[in-house]
Amino acid sequence: MKYSEQPFRARRRAGYLPLHAAFSWLMRFFGVQPRRLAQAVLLLCCAQAALAQTCGVPGFDGAATPSGVINTYHAGVGTGSGNAVTVASLAGQRTNTRALRAGDLILIMQMQDGATPANAGRHEYAQVTSVAGTTLNLNRTLTNSYARSLSTTGAQQTWQVIWVPQYASAAVSGTVSADRWSVNATSGDSTGGVVAMDVAGGMTLTGVITAAGSGFRGGAGINGGASRAAGATYLDANQTVTVATMNGGIKGEGIEGTPIQVFDGAATPSNYATLLGQGYNSGGAGGRGPRSNAGGAGNDGDPSGTAGYGGNQLNSGGAGGAGYSAGGGGGNAWNQNMTTAALNGGATANVGNPAGGIGGVGQAPSASRLPMGGGGGSGTANNGSASSVTTFPPTASGTAANGAAGAITSSGASGGGVVLVRAGTFAAAGGVVDASGNRAYNKAPVGDTDSAGGGGGGGSVSIRAVSGSGTGLSINVQGGEGGSSNYFNHGPGGGGGGGYVLTTFPVAGVNLAGGANGIDGCCGGTNGNGSPKAWNSSAGTAGAAATADGTPLGVNGGASCLPVVNVAKSTTTPAITAANGASATYSINLSNTGGAATNLFVFDASLPPGWTYAATPASTYTYSAAPAAGAQTGPATLPAGLPANTALTVSTGTVALGSTPGTVPSTGNNSLTFGGFYLPQNASITITFAATIPDTATVGTYHNPAGVVFLDPTRTAASGNRLVSPAVNVNANRTATNYSANTTYDSGATTTVGGTNTSGLANGPAAEDITLLADLSVSKTGNSGTFTIGAPGAQYVIVARNNGRAIADQVFASSQATDVSATAVASAQLNLTDTLPAGMTVTSFAVSNSPTWACAANGTSTTFTCSAGSGVYPLPAATNIVTVTATVAVSVAACPGPLVNTVTFTVPAIGDTSPANNTGTSTTAIGCSANLTVSKTDNATSIVAGGTTSYTVTFSNLGPAAANGATVNDVAGAGLSCTVANCSAAGGAACPAAGVWPNLLASSLPITPFPSGSSATFIVNCNVTATGL
Repeated sequence: MKYSEQPFRARRRAGYLPLHAAFSWLMRFFGVQPRRLAQAVLLLCCAQAALAQTCGVPGFDGAATPSGVINTYHAGVGTGSGNAVTVASLAGQRTNTRALRAGDLILIMQMQDGATPANAGRHEYAQVTSVAGTTLNLNRTLTNSYARSLSTTGAQQTWQVIWVPQYASAAVSGTVSADRWSVNATSGDSTGGVVAMDVAGGMTLTGVITAAGSGFRGGAGINGGASRAAGATYLDANQTVTVATMNGGIKGEGIEGTPIQVFDGAATPSNYATLLGQGYNSGGAGGRGPRSNAGGAGNDGDPSGTAGYGGNQLNSGGAGGAGYSAGGGGGNAWNQNMTTAALNGGATANVGNPAGGIGGVGQAPSASRLPMGGGGGSGTANNGSASSVTTFPPTASGTAANGAAGAITSSGASGGGVVLVRAGTFAAAGGVVDASGNRAYNKAPVGDTDSAGGGGGGGSVSIRAVSGSGTGLSINVQGGEGGSSNYFNHGPGGGGGGGYVLTTFPVAGVNLAGGANGIDGCCGGTNGNGSPKAWNSSAGTAGAAATADGTPLGVNGGASCLPVVNVAKSTTTPAITAANGASATYSINLSNTGGAATNLFVFDASLPPGWTYAATPASTYTYSAAPAAGAQTGPATLPAGLPANTALTVSTGTVALGSTPGTVPSTGNNSLTFGGFYLPQNASITITFAATIPDTATVGTYHNPAGVVFLDPTRTAASGNRLVSPAVNVNANRTATNYSANTTYDSGATTTVGGTNTSGLANGPAAEDITLLADLSVSKTGNSGTFTIGAPGAQYVIVARNNGRAIADQVFASSQATDVSATAVASAQLNLTDTLPAGMTVTSFAVSNSPTWACAANGTSTTFTCSAGSGVYPLPAATNIVTVTATVAVSVAACPGPLVNTVTFTVPAIGDTSPANNTGTSTTAIGCSANLTVSKTDNATSIVAGGTTSYTVTFSNLGPAAANGATVNDVAGAGLSCTVANCSAAGGAACPAAGVWPNLLASSLPITPFPSGSSATFIVNCNVTATGL
C-alpha cells in the first residue's frame, strides 16, 4: 500500500467526503490555512471562468446510430504538449482503423504514470487543425503535458489519442463498446479502454454503451513451485518475480504500470518482461501490496520454507483492483487446517496466514481526471493444470466454474474502462452504461486446488448534457467479484472497488457497489473448516456518484459550441457619380464565434434589379485567423433557388483554406451564391466581388442584403443534410424570402440558430449602401464676345444639364433603393435664376423644352427665372435638360464693361456631387467707344486778297459713348489770319471759356462735357493775306 494515500482513502470508502471533512483534510495535507485555502479556491474558480471557450466542429460526423467500436485509438509518442502531438499511427491501431484528419475532435489521455500516479487519467479535448506526417496540429495549447516512457528499469508512462466522433445526433439502440486496454509487447503502444462521443444535438440511449472490463488487466495466474530466499515473509508488500521460478502471484495492472505478465483473456498470459522488465520496476511485480489502483498479489504463506512448506504451496488470494474506492483484500493462505503458529494469523487461530493481496487504493476522479479501474492481483498457484479459456469474461457464477481452467484461473480480473458522453439533450429508455470491473474466475477443475484472483475495479463514467434526464437509465460501475477457490482454506479473491459516475443530471439507477469477495470450497471442490467462507477475503468498497465535479479541459462539447455566424456587408464604392459604365465593389464578411460551421453558403439574394456579378476584377476570398486546413471541400452543393433547406450533397473532406470555393456565381448573375465554406471558431472569411451597375439605374441609395446557411450540427437521420440560417434577419431582403426555412435546430438543447444575417432593408446597416448620385449643372455663353451699347441681337444661351445618373421615383420593393420621389432627390421645382448686370434688360426668351420649362422676368426686366415643375421627371442620365436663349438690351449704363453675368441652378437638397457646376458664368465685353465727327463751311466760293471770310466748324459726338475731354483744333492755312469769334454747344456739350478759344487755332482745345449726341460749333473769322498770281 502507498500509506501516504491511506488517510484520504479511509475517509472515502463510503463515498464522498463531507464538505467540511474534505476541506479539513486538504488543509492538513497541503499545510494551508483556512483563509488561504478559501482564497486559492476563489482564484481557481475565477481563473476557470475566465478561460475562453474553445470549440471543435459540432455535428461534423453527422447523424448516427452508433454501434460497435466507434472510437479509434492512437498511441502517443514522446511528450505530448503545446499545440501539437505525435502519434504512432494516423490510422486507428485497433478494431476501428479510420485515419485521423483535420477537423477531428480528439481526447488526449494520460493512461499510466508510474512517476506521478495522480497524473494518470488526466485528459483534455482538442481539435485537429492539420496533419503533418503523424503529427497532429491542434486548435489550442494543451493544459497538461503527456509523457511516454517504457523501459525495464524506470517508471512506466503511457498516453493515447482517442478520436471522438462529433455526432449531430445519436440514437444508440445496439451496443457501443470500447476496445479493451492493451499494451503492445513489442512497440509499447498502449491503447483502448475508452468510449467517448460528442453529440451536438439530441442523444437517445435504448441500448448499451459498455467499457465493462476494458480497463487495466489483472495479474496473470501462473503455476509456481519455487521458494524465495531466506528472510522473505508472507507480509512482503513488494517482491521481484521470475516466471520460471514463480513464488507468489503477480499484482494487477494499473495507473502505475503493467506488471511482467497479465491476463488478457487468453490461456497464455501477455508477457512484458522484454519490454518492461518487472513493469513495476521499483519494487517488483510481486508482493501483496497494491500499486495505486492495482490490486496486490497473493503471497505464498511460507515463501522461504521456514515452516517446512516451501514451493509456493500455501496459496493466498489476489486483491481486488480499485476504482473510486479501494479494492477488497485477498483471502488468507492455505494452512491444511493446522493450528501451527507459523501457518496461522494468530497463535492458535485456525485462519491461515494473512498473505492475501491488499486491495488497490481508491482514486480521486474528477471531470478532468478519469482513470480506468485497476486490475485485480492474481492468487498463488502450484497445482494448476494446463490453462484453457472457454468464456471471457467469466460468466456470472459464484458457485460453479465459469469459463476457464488451469493456473490461468488464478488471474486477477480486468477493471472497468472509461465512458465519456457529451450531448445537447440526453434521454434513455432502458439504456445501460456499463464500466464495471470484471469478476475473476472461480477455480477449476476441482483438482486445481489453488487460490483465486481479485476482481477488477470499477471504471469511470461521465455523461454531460445541457439538458438531460436519467429516467430509465442504468449506470454500472460496480467492482468485479473476487474469484472463489475450490478447496477449503485456500484464499479467495478480493472484490474490486466501486467506480465513479459523474452526470450533470440525477440518475436513480446507478450501481456503485464494490465487488463481492470470493469464497472457499466452491464449485464442487473440497469443503472443510466451515466452508464456504471468506477466509479473510473482503469485498470492495462502494464507489461514488456526483452531478458536479469541475469542467473537462479543452474543447467544449458540441452542444455548447454551436456555430454563431455573423454576416456583415460593406462597400468600398459608397458614392457613384458616373452616368454610365459604373461598377460597385462589395465585401461580405463572415465571422464565427461558436463552433466550426461546415458546408456554409453565402447568398446575395439579390443584387438590385439589373445589377450583375462582374468577372473583373476577380473575386477574392480572404481567410483570417484560420488554421492551415479545414474540414470541408467545395463539392457540397445546394438546390436551385431559395429557401435553401437541404444540401444536395455534403462533403467532409479536407481543403486548403484560401482557395476558391466550389460554388461561385456566373458572370451576369443577379442572385449570387458562394460556397461551400468551412468556418472554424474565431475565424472569418471575407468575400470581395464586383457588380456591374446598369446605365438605367437611377439616382438613389441602394441596399443589399447577405445571408448564410450551413449544415445543421444537430441534424437527425430523418432530416438528412438539413441546412439552417440565423434567425436574425433571415428574410431581411427585398422579396422577404427566407434564406432557409430552418431557423431552429433539429435536435438538442438549443432552439434558435444564433448569429445574424445582414439586413438589406432601408432601415438596415448603412455600410453596404451605395448611392448613385445626380450631377446637375448649368452653363452660360454669350452669342457674341462683345455686346455693343444700343446694338440689337445681344443674347445669352443657358444650358441646364444632368451629367450624372437619371433621376426618377424609387420604390424599394422594385428597385432595392430607399423609397424616395425624384422631387425629394432634387426638388419639386427646378429653377434657373439670372440677375442681369447693370445696363442690361431682358427683352425675350426662347425655351427648348416648353411648356415644361417657362421663363419670366421681373418688373424691371433685370432678373429672370426659368422654372420646371414635377413634370420634368424623370430626368435622363447624361442629358441636356433645357436650353434657354435670352435676348438682352444693352444700354450705356453697361459701360465701360466687361460685364460678368451668372446664372444659378437651384440644386438638389441631397445627391448633387459637384456643387461647383451649379452656376454658369459668361463674361462679355461692352462696345462703349465714342464716334466723333467734324464739319466745316464758309459759304463762300472765292475770296480776294485782303478780304475776309467766316468759317463755321462743328464738332459732333455721335456716341454711343461720351467723349468728355476730347480735344479739337482748327489750324489756319497759309495766307489766312484767323480768330475764334463764337462758340455754341448743343446736346449737353459745353463750350470752353472764351479765353482759351485761341487754343483751337494754336494747338488743341478740350471739350467737357461731350456726351453722346452733343456737339460744339465754333465761328472762325479769317483775313486773307495771301496775294494772287
